[in-house]
Amino acid sequence: MKLPPMRIILPWPPKQVFPNFIRGNHWSKCQPHIKRYREIAQVLTREAMLRNVHHTHEGEWQLTGHFFEPNKIRRDKDNMKGSLKHAQDGIAAAMKVDDSRFNMGHQFHGQYPPDGGVIIIIEAVLSDEERQEALIAAMTEDAKEIMTRRRKLTRGSGARVDVVRPPLHVLKAKAGRRKS
Repeated sequence: MKLPPMRIILPWPPKQVFPNFIRGNHWSKCQPHIKRYREIAQVLTREAMLRNVHHTHEGEWQLTGHFFEPNKIRRDKDNMKGSLKHAQDGIAAAMKVDDSRFNMGHQFHGQYPPDGGVIIIIEAVLSDEERQEALIAAMTEDAKEIMTRRRKLTRGSGARVDVVRPPLHVLKAKAGRRKS
């Protein structure tokens, strides 16, 4: 069955987690900010998992990061993508999966929230077998719903719901086989 997507709304990453800042500074200057951003992502992911009653998925996960900038300063998009690496680690820790199973996509939007932010959408990538199972489950649910609606519509009205029956010659052939 297809899992509903999870949505995590992260604050805009501090400048100390951006790769260009990390490369030019001593690790001790960046490490507390990196750790804090990873913890924020982990807590928000756990919260989203509780809200969505998400179960574990053994396959791949599609993560899409939607960046909403806090101001009109021009930013390097590769640097923005890299700033989510630590959030990915926090998400993987919360979901108890290896982050090598994540397929990361990015979308860049203009300025929207007052302080900016990153919305991460997490979706399970289904295998062919899982897709087939989800399709069968959906079809079964649709059939149950249709039958329930038919029962409700015909209840007490005297109307009859026709059941599809085999042609008469098939029934006679089956009856003939039983007698022999």
